[in-house]
Amino acid sequence: MTKYLFILSFLILSSTTYAQNYKFGKVSKSEVAQKQHDKDPDANAAILYKYQRTYYDYKQNTGFFVVTEYHERIKIYNKDGFDWATHHISAYKGGYEENVSGVRGVSYNLENGKVEETKLDRKDI
Repeated sequence: MTKYLFILSFLILSSTTYAQNYKFGKVSKSEVAQKQHDKDPDANAAILYKYQRTYYDYKQNTGFFVVTEYHERIKIYNKDGFDWATHHISAYKGGYEENVSGVRGVSYNLENGKVEETKLDRKDI
């Protein structure tokens, strides 16, 4: 696999998005084949797409709670850009309970002219 040509997508707290034509796991061949950023050729990585939606939901037994959906698509151009794919999620530990669920990560590489998808193992996320 070409380790320098991959896009890492994260979706936290939900498996769906509601914005534009960006669907989790749908990347173009031109995105994966891109070797440098158009506006900054020296960039190690670039955020191609970032989406966050926060809303309140209600459950009969527990009441209202806040849900945040987060989806990010990152293009990594070289090994110095790997840090861009590292995210830390802080959960508040106090009077309220916070949970993180539905976390997914996928990398995309160009293999023999075709886009190959590799899902990250739970231990790697």
